[in-house]
Amino acid sequence: MFFYLARFKRKGKYYSKAQHMIEKSLKLLFLKLNNELPILA
Repeated sequence: MFFYLARFKRKGKYYSKAQHMIEKSLKLLFLKLNNELPILA
């Protein structure tokens, strides 16, 4: 699942310093994958 989020990838490792950014990024990813994100349709 993390391979969808390019911002997490830095030199082959997946990470983010802020927990809230992880949560918001995952929420956006799930909305996009379920076609529930109208602004990117």
